[in-house]
Amino acid sequence: MNGGVERDSTVREAQVWEEVPGFFPAGDEVLFGVLTRPLEDAKEVAVLLVPGGWRGTSIGINQLFVRLGRRLAAKGHTSMRFDYHGVGESTGQLDGFRLHQPFSADLEGAVDWMKSNGISKFVAVGICFGARTVLARSAALSGLAGLCLISIPVHDGGRGPKLARMAGRITFRDLLRRVKNPWFIRNVLTADVRRLFFRVLKARVSRVKHGSGGSAGSAPGEGVESSLFLSGMRDVVAQRLQTLLVYGSVDEDYEVFQQGLNGRLGELIKTSDGQIQVDVIPGSIHGFTRLEAQERVLGAVIQWVEDSEKGAVVAAQDLHSGDNLVLRDGYRPRS
Repeated sequence: MNGGVERDSTVREAQVWEEVPGFFPAGDEVLFGVLTRPLEDAKEVAVLLVPGGWRGTSIGINQLFVRLGRRLAAKGHTSMRFDYHGVGESTGQLDGFRLHQPFSADLEGAVDWMKSNGISKFVAVGICFGARTVLARSAALSGLAGLCLISIPVHDGGRGPKLARMAGRITFRDLLRRVKNPWFIRNVLTADVRRLFFRVLKARVSRVKHGSGGSAGSAPGEGVESSLFLSGMRDVVAQRLQTLLVYGSVDEDYEVFQQGLNGRLGELIKTSDGQIQVDVIPGSIHGFTRLEAQERVLGAVIQWVEDSEKGAVVAAQDLHSGDNLVLRDGYRPRS
């Protein structure tokens, strides 16, 4: 057990915390985790930190999760971070990260270990792959009170987002012209080219049928979102879980998210009655390559956790009071 005093420029007063390492079963493996908790007066809601698809440990770049855990403890919240199987002190072999194959056993093992340490209510903070893992299993996690999903991809990877942008720019006439191109003939049997061709064709037919003046990539119901992502979001809405999505304003994940608002994702968010919030941070946060971005994200997460604990979430506030609250297209960005 490591006790200490965190002196941080973002925390006004020094706070006392303790870090408790341990091992726990998860599926066929044994994972390593760390509880960070205040020595006194721990609040009811704890925080589960779920790492992204990096091969490093849950410490994170520039000790991101360590810093977050200690600052949460300074606010009275216990938190837990853990290493996936095949990472750090955890057993097993890591074969890579695929958005459509969440590490469900790892996550559920971590939740069970939290409960064995007396934690019954928690919110989950996931980054990229970790966010998708939490979203996929939200309906199965007893005690889950909310989700903070950072840079969460709405697609399952591959070239899907790029194809969506191409479909939005290419007209049907352009596509027919490209059919005569030797490159198209050589690649017409590949999945990507077929997907692009039929996406543009479907959008064009829909525009003629509905008299739409939109772009070729904006057919009603058409979107870049994966079925797995949409299924998770439907679970979130059905459970009435307060959810915060955090994106960087110039990141591709945010661009694709905005495209998704024109399709099924947008329709789903409109039915959520404000329980889904979006916090757009200026610049790029994907990969946390800049200290400024890290600090902005940590601040957003801590503020959201505090609001969730107090029950003072945005959904319960007057949307028209305060310059930082804006209702747009069925979701609520916080700038």
